[in-house]
Amino acid sequence: MAEAREQLRARATAIGLAGLSDEYLNDLAAGERRLVEVVGKLPRGLPPALEPVHVFRPPSASPGRRS
Repeated sequence: MAEAREQLRARATAIGLAGLSDEYLNDLAAGERRLVEVVGKLPRGLPPALEPVHVFRPPSASPGRRS
């Protein structure tokens, strides 16, 4: 348990939260667990109809748009 607490304190220090009390360290740990849970539920990849953000289309080439 002490080793996990020290690892958590090291992560908090790495992101600029060096002076957190034990209560706030517990909140940080709970937030990390929740973030991992939420990110784990995100879908992988993109649906086929979506293009990556870096693909540029001029407005005249957009589907459904008439000039």
